[in-house]
Amino acid sequence: MPPHRAGAVGDQAGVVVDCWPVDDNRAIYLVDQSATTFALPTIDDGELRRARAGDCFITAMPRGHHGSFSSTIRLDAPVVSEERIEVDQTNESFVLNNTWIIKWNMTVGSHRTLTKERRLSAHNYPHTPAHFGHITWTSPDNSEHLVAGVQEFLPGSVDGWTWCVGHAMENHCETWPAALGEVVALMHNAFDGTTLAHGDLHVGQILNQGNSYFIIDFDGDPLGHTPESWLQDVVGMLCSFIHVAAVAEVKYHAAHNFSEWVRIVSDQFLETYLATRPWVSLPSRDQLLALMARKEVTEMLYATTYLPEWTYAAEYGHAFVERLIGESQ
Repeated sequence: MPPHRAGAVGDQAGVVVDCWPVDDNRAIYLVDQSATTFALPTIDDGELRRARAGDCFITAMPRGHHGSFSSTIRLDAPVVSEERIEVDQTNESFVLNNTWIIKWNMTVGSHRTLTKERRLSAHNYPHTPAHFGHITWTSPDNSEHLVAGVQEFLPGSVDGWTWCVGHAMENHCETWPAALGEVVALMHNAFDGTTLAHGDLHVGQILNQGNSYFIIDFDGDPLGHTPESWLQDVVGMLCSFIHVAAVAEVKYHAAHNFSEWVRIVSDQFLETYLATRPWVSLPSRDQLLALMARKEVTEMLYATTYLPEWTYAAEYGHAFVERLIGESQ
């Protein structure tokens, strides 16, 4: 496991449940431990280890079916460079040739991720990077699971914990919240008629490139606690605006009225979202705040489990929502 997920592995010995021997020194192992199936791309260079940046693991992988594994990845050039993406994430990603991103799931992913990406592609949804194929595993119960996926790398794109925090620092709340409202609403329009949603939507999952926004990472709630729905996605966005304010105010010591900034940004986001999906309606304010309070509890649990340095933002968010609840009573 990479260092940032080493804590996910306990002391109990794992059991290899399947293996794809890609070539003489590369293999993908699936290992069960404590009811979790971990996906491990490995290199054997005298000692078995996890593949890392520079190994260009993907170069040796043929397309097609290989036992219980399958690869549909198609790249139009040899991979000659590979750099690990160091931002916080549940899984592990590498930039290939400054052209593609391959994301290796820490654990075998739900088939829902594949279903979401295929649905968005079929509906020509323009606000997610293009996909170049997946590595999947079919379990004994004939369920398809995601092991890795390759998508377009967007040069110069910036994730929301940078670009949105910048807006908060500058007290900027014009244009972009409405743009996000439309981007999220169009995604949900593509999902209409299904039980699909993003599942872990927040500003960190939205890349900004120039005047365009792209939603990434459809793996869902890393804790697996929250059922997916368009409403939970909206709640995730509203809470993430509060977390952006936390980063700006607590980490970077920006000084202005962040309560007002969050209110304006949230109102503009919701106004455009609902205008783009006029057939849906939000619950009452009290119900919405209750959902946000529950989300903040989940955020605290995520910080405790995976990212202790995020605790300050989760605590800020919890206090912020509790204050809103008190004001509404």
